[in-house]
Amino acid sequence: MKATIVVILVCFFFVSNANARISWTSNVKGPKGELPAVPAAKGYGVYTRPAKNAKVIKVTNVKESGAGSLEACIEASGPRVCVFEVAGRIKYRGNFDIRKGDLHIAGQTAPNPGIVVQAPRSVIRASNVVIEHMRFMSTDELTNRNIRDSSGYNRRDALVIEGGKSIFLNHVTVNFGVDGNLDIAGRTDNITIRNSLVGMMLNFSIHANGNWRGLGAHSFNMLISHQVGNVDITRSVLAYAQGRLPRSGARNLFYSENVNYHTNRNFFVDLYTRAGGKNNRTVNANVVGNVFITDRSNTSIVNTYADKGGKVNVYSAKNDLILERGRSIRSPSGAASTIRRTKGGSSKVLTRAVSMPHKQSIPRSPVREKDVLNLAGARPAARIPLEREIVRNISARKGEVVNCYHETGDRKFNTVLQKYAKYKDRNAPSIKDRCELDKKGWNGWRQWLLATKVVSKRSLNGRLPRTSDLNRTLPSGYTHLEAFLHACSRKVEQNSGDCHSRNIDRSGRGWR
Repeated sequence: MKATIVVILVCFFFVSNANARISWTSNVKGPKGELPAVPAAKGYGVYTRPAKNAKVIKVTNVKESGAGSLEACIEASGPRVCVFEVAGRIKYRGNFDIRKGDLHIAGQTAPNPGIVVQAPRSVIRASNVVIEHMRFMSTDELTNRNIRDSSGYNRRDALVIEGGKSIFLNHVTVNFGVDGNLDIAGRTDNITIRNSLVGMMLNFSIHANGNWRGLGAHSFNMLISHQVGNVDITRSVLAYAQGRLPRSGARNLFYSENVNYHTNRNFFVDLYTRAGGKNNRTVNANVVGNVFITDRSNTSIVNTYADKGGKVNVYSAKNDLILERGRSIRSPSGAASTIRRTKGGSSKVLTRAVSMPHKQSIPRSPVREKDVLNLAGARPAARIPLEREIVRNISARKGEVVNCYHETGDRKFNTVLQKYAKYKDRNAPSIKDRCELDKKGWNGWRQWLLATKVVSKRSLNGRLPRTSDLNRTLPSGYTHLEAFLHACSRKVEQNSGDCHSRNIDRSGRGWR
């Protein structure tokens, strides 16, 4: 009996630091006994491990392409891990496309302050992909060359998963989307988004309405389309958007222990079916243990819409709904916090969790807002100014959606649009009104972004495991390379240890 107690205490030993409460746990194995890519992670996409038997490719510059670039790593073939010896912003003139699977992009290996990928649209079109501690952002930048292509501007998602399977996003930051921030589309399946910061949509930007006849406000955060299979989103932040926090037509959605901030609609999570032979006719969702914060006086947690022949089933429980950014309604019942609309279909609020193919734990109470904010996004122990400002403003209940960011230059936007598209809209905000962020409750935005150059360098020579050890398995079940990545994660998440092979964990303990 005493031995059992000791084991339990070891497995659930709490470690506190200045940033967050960390809970050490045993590894959670998948339905077939497999280990997750990150210790203690649970979810649909976490059991893909491209780093298990992989080669290491170093990123040594912030160029768009060529030797030593991130592009060279993602375009290589076979299981591979992209590790970084530089920090800075990689700016792409065209889209950033991941087309080859069996890829692990390990942003935690970069020196501080890490990596930002800026592209009109970043897309994952491959399977078996893990991305950790990376930042993605779109752009509202216009050029004379492509001004006439309005559809190109309409499709500027900061990051979109489109058609792949078994994808795990862990500690990513996504900002400044024009059409969407982080969208999941196509026949995509087994997706996990964990500990991520998804916010700061561009509202009145370059989202065109039919060949530039007009522009419209379009700050919609996350769209999960009606052909997607299994998705789970856990301990992440969705903030500063008009709606789609998220909107989901996925077959199964597990939405747990997230913090949602700011919506101008009367609901947060939007569940729907859409007619069509290839679309999901049944949409299931568990919405549990989350915190929803709005400045509206009357807002529901879930909205459902079922078209003809469609079914929406939702279990909503253990959530906090904070109205007017202060008045809290503790764990409203699913029926009381759900708007149900149908058009020939059916919508049902369930009294127990929807059956899922992966074992999931239902939290006993809403997550602590502070715990999520402290660990969300890329490199929470070494955030860039933009991330710090977002987290501060959520905590202080400040800030509104923005229209553009300073670097692209709003005057260029107006000049090019009027000259090449003959666009005139009397209702459009003035240059000053569109870009004045300080008046919307934001501070220091001129220093938000990393420079488009190498900001810092650090060689990984002597830090990485020896080549002969990279794919050798440890007692934990992980390889030396995987354990090295976990050690780098502990450094940028908890400021504990170092990104060095001498700090690898042989026993395989996990952390949250």
